[in-house]
Amino acid sequence: MPILYQLQHVHTFESGEVDMKELGVFSSVAAAEAAQSQAVILPGFCESPEDFRIVPYPLDDDDTDGPVPTQIRGLFFIMPTPYYSYEGAYLDDADELELIGFYSDTDKAEHALALAQNRPEYLSRTKGHFKIFDITVGQRAWTEGYFTA
Repeated sequence: MPILYQLQHVHTFESGEVDMKELGVFSSVAAAEAAQSQAVILPGFCESPEDFRIVPYPLDDDDTDGPVPTQIRGLFFIMPTPYYSYEGAYLDDADELELIGFYSDTDKAEHALALAQNRPEYLSRTKGHFKIFDITVGQRAWTEGYFTA
């Protein structure tokens, strides 16, 4: 089973709030490290370079073997969470994404979705929903960095 590598930047603020940015999915650790070396010099990321991590994930839930395709599907559970400004004023809902898995095609992602919808940990979370995203392997996100207040 092929392994994919997700590059993340996970920063914990003094308030205890955690902010995770997903910077891309890569076919090798070396490719993820190369993307990290490009991101670490950008605004926001350069302030906390120690917060990068590379997380391995299997592609598909079966014993499929072969090369990693350039287009995959990511299945996520999305939970709206209240977002507050630093002054405590309510601003909007910010989506909290929970990765369920990466899949080589839509049929496998939809099969995983059907299974996940009946799992107790998702049945009890009535405000969330599932979504399948198209992902290009090797494409880096957050290419301009980010700014903090």
